[in-house]
Amino acid sequence: MDDDVSPVVNVLEVKHDGSVKQSKPIRLVSACKLDIFGFPFDTQRCTITFGPYVHTASNSSVVTQLSRDNFSKRGEWELLHIDVQNLNLSFSGTLHSQVKYTITLKRIPIVYVVNLICPAGFLIILDFAGMFISVTGGERLGFKVTVVLGFLVLLLILNDQLPNTDVSPILGNTQHNYRADVFYMGNYLLKSVKTSKLIIGVFCLLCFALMIISIMGTIGVLYMVEMSSMSSEVPSWMKKWVLKYMAKVLLVKTSHTADTGADENIIGFSTVL
Repeated sequence: MDDDVSPVVNVLEVKHDGSVKQSKPIRLVSACKLDIFGFPFDTQRCTITFGPYVHTASNSSVVTQLSRDNFSKRGEWELLHIDVQNLNLSFSGTLHSQVKYTITLKRIPIVYVVNLICPAGFLIILDFAGMFISVTGGERLGFKVTVVLGFLVLLLILNDQLPNTDVSPILGNTQHNYRADVFYMGNYLLKSVKTSKLIIGVFCLLCFALMIISIMGTIGVLYMVEMSSMSSEVPSWMKKWVLKYMAKVLLVKTSHTADTGADENIIGFSTVL
């Protein structure tokens, strides 16, 4: 909690019944430990406790007066409700009156949805659309690498927008110096998910992993296309592995005919589901 910066008020109000009242505006800045597992769709509960330690409960009593009329909505938080409890704290054999406020806040996620989740989803769609680019032109690989670099730039730009906590989400405010390197960022994303275990971290890691797998698949396709141009005949083991075993995994039907000159009996595709 920060220092008290409220103004000094030296005016007391004495009533006819002998009660004395002093009204003083107080500004308190309190820190609350956040549980951001569901960031940015999270709900936080913060507690603030007030009570005198000099006077005992027999001499002074803290009473509550709850009001939401003066609450001002600011930033990305929405006030859900406030719970109030009157407590008596036992300290050195004496009781002290306390009041405990439990404030429940809900984060407004629209900023993070528009700036992080939607652009990441669009980049995944672009990466999938890159599968329809012709392999022979050599533009598919460059397109996919560009999409991955765009995803990394998006994460770096949003680094300062995410909360700074002990278990901050992926790309939260830290003191590391990032560089736009695919393998370095992949290792960092993996470590962040293991330590933070956040939904947003798993989402970013899955998007990054899908893009890397897509690039590796494109490299494999280009390699096979190049090998097919160098050799006129596909090896028999490759035919059997692709047209028999891999076809079952990809749910592709194949036509079967007897080949008198070899053991393999699979010659090609007939229907694609």
